[in-house]
Amino acid sequence: MKYEYCAPDARHYAADLRLNARSGTLQWISGRGQDVLMIRTPYGQDGRDIIESLCEELSGMKLEAGKFTELKNKNYAVRYVTALERVRENGCVTDGQARSYTVFAAVTEGFVRKIYAHREKSISAPCCHVPMRVLSKTEMMTETRRLFFFRKIKKPTGYYKLIFSGECDNNYADGDIIYQADGLEIPVTRRLIEAGEAYIYIGDIEKSGPPVFAARKDGVELIDF
Repeated sequence: MKYEYCAPDARHYAADLRLNARSGTLQWISGRGQDVLMIRTPYGQDGRDIIESLCEELSGMKLEAGKFTELKNKNYAVRYVTALERVRENGCVTDGQARSYTVFAAVTEGFVRKIYAHREKSISAPCCHVPMRVLSKTEMMTETRRLFFFRKIKKPTGYYKLIFSGECDNNYADGDIIYQADGLEIPVTRRLIEAGEAYIYIGDIEKSGPPVFAARKDGVELIDF
């Protein structure tokens, strides 16, 4: 299959790409019965910047049906979405979070697949940035001590509980999030997130303070819950 990058054509368009929060699928507007080429790029990168060189690389390649096909540079992947697949999936299933996606109108004529450029002054964006949201929080562990008669106080034990939602996107890699504690930076692993919780010992809490989470990958967002 030869891929040909073509000038904008009013009959063939695809734009207003967005993520449906409920279904988790990418959705867009296009002409009736319009096939599209969906490009997956690193978070923050617009597929329009690489589409011409991509068409050259795609020529001669066989794409996997119904899913994204990774290119030689595994940071990039593409999927040809037919109009029928779009209806069946209510859009296009993403290929991981903390990534960006760009949609192009496409038409297959024999052994040539035409990919249509977007109009420069188009209002509707063909690119969508999909963040990876990780739910997390910390909780200081205490113990109750009795002082005099009926008076009780809570004292820190020196331990903190790290809490996660237990859900982890397939694009997460160990160390995309770290926690800072007692002057150290410790990578958060996929296994830890899926486990849901873990305990760490801080020791002198007044001196060190509570552990703090930080993202180390573009597109990763930490949400307190």
